[in-house]
Amino acid sequence: MRELSIPRFVDAAVGGLIGLAVGLLLVPIHPQRTVQRLAEPVLDPGMAALRDLAGAVRARDLDEAQGSLRRLRNLDSRPNALDEGLAAAQEVVRLAPLRWRDRTSLAFYTQAVRHLERSLHSSRSVARRLTTALKDDEPISEELPAAIDLLADRAQALRCTIRADDEPHRSRGQILRAVELAGRAQGRSSDFDRPHTHRLGYSGLIAVGEFRTAAHELLIASGLDTEEAAELVRRAVDGDEPD
Repeated sequence: MRELSIPRFVDAAVGGLIGLAVGLLLVPIHPQRTVQRLAEPVLDPGMAALRDLAGAVRARDLDEAQGSLRRLRNLDSRPNALDEGLAAAQEVVRLAPLRWRDRTSLAFYTQAVRHLERSLHSSRSVARRLTTALKDDEPISEELPAAIDLLADRAQALRCTIRADDEPHRSRGQILRAVELAGRAQGRSSDFDRPHTHRLGYSGLIAVGEFRTAAHELLIASGLDTEEAAELVRRAVDGDEPD
Protein backbone atom coordinates (compact mmCIF):
# COMPACT_ATOMS: atom_id res chain seq x y z
CA MET A 1 0.00 0.00 0.00
CA ARG A 2 2.83 2.38 0.83
CA GLU A 3 4.36 1.73 -2.62
CA LEU A 4 1.05 2.69 -4.28
CA SER A 5 0.58 5.86 -2.22
CA ILE A 6 3.85 7.37 -3.41
CA PRO A 7 2.93 7.43 -7.13
CA ARG A 8 -0.49 8.85 -6.24
CA PHE A 9 1.16 11.61 -4.24
CA VAL A 10 3.53 12.34 -7.13
CA ASP A 11 0.62 12.41 -9.60
CA ALA A 12 -1.31 14.80 -7.38
CA ALA A 13 1.72 17.05 -6.94
CA VAL A 14 2.44 17.12 -10.66
CA GLY A 15 -1.20 17.84 -11.43
CA GLY A 16 -1.22 20.70 -8.93
CA LEU A 17 1.96 22.18 -10.41
CA ILE A 18 0.55 21.94 -13.93
CA GLY A 19 -2.66 23.66 -12.80
CA LEU A 20 -0.64 26.39 -11.11
CA ALA A 21 1.49 26.85 -14.22
CA VAL A 22 -1.57 27.09 -16.46
CA GLY A 23 -3.21 29.57 -14.09
CA LEU A 24 -0.16 31.81 -13.82
CA LEU A 25 1.48 31.47 -17.23
CA LEU A 26 -1.18 30.65 -19.81
CA VAL A 27 -4.59 31.94 -18.66
CA PRO A 28 -4.13 34.06 -15.51
CA ILE A 29 -7.21 35.85 -14.23
CA HIS A 30 -7.65 39.48 -15.18
CA PRO A 31 -6.95 41.09 -11.78
CA GLN A 32 -8.71 44.42 -12.31
CA ARG A 33 -11.89 42.80 -13.62
CA THR A 34 -11.87 40.47 -10.63
CA VAL A 35 -11.60 43.43 -8.25
CA GLN A 36 -14.40 45.21 -10.10
CA ARG A 37 -16.71 42.20 -9.72
CA LEU A 38 -15.95 42.01 -6.01
CA ALA A 39 -16.24 45.76 -5.44
CA GLU A 40 -19.62 46.26 -7.10
CA PRO A 41 -21.68 44.32 -4.47
CA VAL A 42 -20.10 46.51 -1.77
CA LEU A 43 -19.87 49.94 -3.37
CA ASP A 44 -23.04 50.13 -5.47
CA PRO A 45 -25.53 49.21 -2.69
CA GLY A 46 -23.67 51.53 -0.32
CA MET A 47 -23.98 54.49 -2.67
CA ALA A 48 -27.66 53.70 -3.28
CA ALA A 49 -28.27 53.59 0.48
CA LEU A 50 -26.55 56.96 0.81
CA ARG A 51 -28.88 58.48 -1.78
CA ASP A 52 -31.86 56.99 0.05
CA LEU A 53 -30.56 58.54 3.26
CA ALA A 54 -30.51 61.98 1.64
CA GLY A 55 -34.14 61.57 0.60
CA ALA A 56 -35.13 60.33 4.05
CA VAL A 57 -33.46 63.28 5.79
CA ARG A 58 -35.01 65.72 3.35
CA ALA A 59 -38.47 64.27 4.08
CA ARG A 60 -37.66 63.77 7.79
CA ASP A 61 -38.73 60.14 7.36
CA LEU A 62 -37.28 58.23 10.31
CA ASP A 63 -38.28 54.79 9.01
CA GLU A 64 -36.55 55.38 5.67
CA ALA A 65 -33.45 56.73 7.41
CA GLN A 66 -33.30 53.64 9.61
CA GLY A 67 -33.65 51.48 6.49
CA SER A 68 -30.71 53.26 4.86
CA LEU A 69 -28.64 52.77 8.00
CA ARG A 70 -29.56 49.08 8.10
CA ARG A 71 -28.47 48.61 4.47
CA LEU A 72 -25.15 50.31 5.15
CA ARG A 73 -24.61 48.08 8.18
CA ASN A 74 -25.42 44.97 6.14
CA LEU A 75 -22.41 45.67 3.96
CA ASP A 76 -20.07 44.80 6.84
CA SER A 77 -19.83 41.12 5.89
CA ARG A 78 -18.91 41.82 2.27
CA PRO A 79 -15.59 43.71 2.65
CA ASN A 80 -13.98 40.47 3.89
CA ALA A 81 -14.48 38.89 0.47
CA LEU A 82 -13.37 42.12 -1.16
CA ASP A 83 -10.16 42.23 0.87
CA GLU A 84 -9.43 38.62 -0.03
CA GLY A 85 -10.04 39.38 -3.70
CA LEU A 86 -7.73 42.39 -3.60
CA ALA A 87 -4.99 40.27 -2.06
CA ALA A 88 -5.47 37.52 -4.68
CA ALA A 89 -5.36 40.02 -7.56
CA GLN A 90 -2.15 41.51 -6.24
CA GLU A 91 -0.65 38.02 -6.00
CA VAL A 92 -1.54 37.33 -9.63
CA VAL A 93 0.23 40.45 -10.95
CA ARG A 94 3.23 39.58 -8.80
CA LEU A 95 3.57 36.00 -10.06
CA ALA A 96 2.01 35.87 -13.56
CA PRO A 97 4.32 37.30 -16.27
CA LEU A 98 1.36 38.07 -18.54
CA ARG A 99 -0.03 40.39 -15.84
CA TRP A 100 3.16 42.19 -14.82
CA ARG A 101 2.23 45.17 -16.97
CA ASP A 102 -0.93 45.58 -14.84
CA ARG A 103 0.97 46.17 -11.61
CA THR A 104 0.81 49.98 -11.61
CA SER A 105 -2.82 50.27 -12.67
CA LEU A 106 -3.93 47.55 -10.25
CA ALA A 107 -2.06 49.20 -7.37
CA PHE A 108 -3.89 52.48 -8.05
CA TYR A 109 -7.27 50.78 -8.50
CA THR A 110 -6.82 48.69 -5.37
CA GLN A 111 -5.93 51.78 -3.33
CA ALA A 112 -8.95 53.61 -4.73
CA VAL A 113 -11.34 50.77 -3.89
CA ARG A 114 -10.04 50.57 -0.32
CA HIS A 115 -10.65 54.29 0.23
CA LEU A 116 -14.08 54.14 -1.42
CA GLU A 117 -14.89 51.37 1.05
CA ARG A 118 -13.63 53.50 3.96
CA SER A 119 -15.75 56.40 2.73
CA LEU A 120 -18.82 54.17 2.98
CA HIS A 121 -17.80 53.23 6.52
CA SER A 122 -17.80 56.95 7.46
CA SER A 123 -21.10 57.36 5.59
CA ARG A 124 -22.60 54.71 7.85
CA SER A 125 -21.64 56.90 10.82
CA VAL A 126 -23.31 59.83 9.08
CA ALA A 127 -26.47 57.75 8.69
CA ARG A 128 -26.39 56.66 12.34
CA ARG A 129 -26.05 60.23 13.59
CA LEU A 130 -28.73 61.61 11.30
CA THR A 131 -31.10 58.84 12.33
CA THR A 132 -30.56 59.93 15.92
CA ALA A 133 -31.09 63.55 14.89
CA LEU A 134 -34.47 62.64 13.40
CA LYS A 135 -35.43 60.64 16.51
CA ASP A 136 -34.58 63.66 18.68
CA ASP A 137 -36.39 66.04 16.31
CA GLU A 138 -33.24 68.11 15.77
CA PRO A 139 -33.19 70.80 13.08
CA ILE A 140 -31.52 69.70 9.84
CA SER A 141 -30.91 72.41 7.27
CA GLU A 142 -31.63 71.64 3.62
CA GLU A 143 -27.99 71.87 2.54
CA LEU A 144 -27.09 68.65 4.37
CA PRO A 145 -29.22 66.20 2.34
CA ALA A 146 -28.08 68.07 -0.78
CA ALA A 147 -24.48 67.48 0.28
CA ILE A 148 -25.16 63.77 0.87
CA ASP A 149 -26.78 63.44 -2.56
CA LEU A 150 -23.82 65.13 -4.20
CA LEU A 151 -21.29 62.97 -2.36
CA ALA A 152 -23.08 59.75 -3.36
CA ASP A 153 -23.25 60.93 -6.97
CA ARG A 154 -19.55 61.80 -7.04
CA ALA A 155 -18.58 58.52 -5.39
CA GLN A 156 -20.35 56.65 -8.18
CA ALA A 157 -18.82 58.86 -10.87
CA LEU A 158 -15.40 58.51 -9.29
CA ARG A 159 -15.60 54.73 -9.35
CA CYS A 160 -16.42 54.82 -13.06
CA THR A 161 -13.66 57.34 -13.71
CA ILE A 162 -11.07 55.23 -11.90
CA ARG A 163 -12.21 52.12 -13.76
CA ALA A 164 -11.74 53.95 -17.07
CA ASP A 165 -8.34 55.26 -15.91
CA ASP A 166 -9.40 58.90 -16.44
CA GLU A 167 -8.25 61.92 -14.46
CA PRO A 168 -10.99 62.68 -11.88
CA HIS A 169 -10.69 66.49 -11.72
CA ARG A 170 -14.43 67.16 -11.92
CA SER A 171 -15.22 64.61 -9.23
CA ARG A 172 -12.74 66.25 -6.87
CA GLY A 173 -14.30 69.66 -7.37
CA GLN A 174 -17.79 68.31 -6.72
CA ILE A 175 -16.65 66.43 -3.60
CA LEU A 176 -15.30 69.72 -2.25
CA ARG A 177 -18.58 71.39 -3.19
CA ALA A 178 -20.36 68.78 -1.06
CA VAL A 179 -18.04 69.61 1.86
CA GLU A 180 -18.88 73.29 1.42
CA LEU A 181 -22.61 72.51 1.44
CA ALA A 182 -22.23 70.49 4.64
CA GLY A 183 -20.40 73.46 6.16
CA ARG A 184 -23.29 75.73 5.25
CA ALA A 185 -25.68 73.26 6.84
CA GLN A 186 -23.68 73.47 10.04
CA GLY A 187 -23.24 77.24 10.11
CA ARG A 188 -20.07 79.28 10.20
CA SER A 189 -17.49 78.55 12.88
CA SER A 190 -17.66 82.15 14.06
CA ASP A 191 -21.14 81.39 15.40
CA PHE A 192 -20.03 78.52 17.63
CA ASP A 193 -19.95 80.66 20.78
CA ARG A 194 -23.70 81.17 20.39
CA PRO A 195 -25.34 77.72 20.30
CA HIS A 196 -28.75 79.10 19.37
CA THR A 197 -27.34 80.19 15.99
CA HIS A 198 -26.38 76.63 15.01
CA ARG A 199 -28.41 75.25 12.14
CA LEU A 200 -27.94 71.66 13.38
CA GLY A 201 -28.35 69.88 16.69
CA TYR A 202 -25.75 67.81 18.52
CA SER A 203 -26.07 64.68 16.37
CA GLY A 204 -26.21 66.73 13.19
CA LEU A 205 -22.93 68.48 14.04
CA ILE A 206 -21.22 65.11 14.57
CA ALA A 207 -22.70 63.87 11.28
CA VAL A 208 -21.03 66.78 9.47
CA GLY A 209 -17.67 65.78 10.96
CA GLU A 210 -18.15 62.20 9.74
CA PHE A 211 -19.23 63.56 6.36
CA ARG A 212 -15.93 65.39 6.00
CA THR A 213 -14.08 62.17 6.78
CA ALA A 214 -16.04 60.40 4.04
CA ALA A 215 -15.19 63.20 1.59
CA HIS A 216 -11.53 63.03 2.61
CA GLU A 217 -11.45 59.30 1.80
CA LEU A 218 -13.01 59.94 -1.61
CA LEU A 219 -10.37 62.53 -2.42
CA ILE A 220 -7.65 60.01 -1.56
CA ALA A 221 -9.44 57.47 -3.76
CA SER A 222 -9.14 59.99 -6.60
CA GLY A 223 -5.36 59.82 -6.35
CA LEU A 224 -4.50 62.60 -3.90
CA ASP A 225 -2.23 61.95 -0.94
CA THR A 226 -3.56 62.20 2.60
CA GLU A 227 -2.11 65.63 3.37
CA GLU A 228 -3.28 67.25 0.14
CA ALA A 229 -6.78 65.82 0.56
CA ALA A 230 -6.95 67.08 4.15
CA GLU A 231 -5.84 70.56 3.09
CA LEU A 232 -8.47 70.74 0.36
CA VAL A 233 -11.19 69.67 2.81
CA ARG A 234 -10.01 72.29 5.31
CA ARG A 235 -10.12 75.00 2.67
CA ALA A 236 -13.60 73.93 1.58
CA VAL A 237 -14.77 74.10 5.20
CA ASP A 238 -13.30 77.62 5.46
CA GLY A 239 -14.95 78.62 2.20
CA ASP A 240 -11.69 79.08 0.27
CA GLU A 241 -11.68 78.42 -3.47
CA PRO A 242 -9.46 75.52 -4.51
CA ASP A 243 -6.66 76.24 -6.97
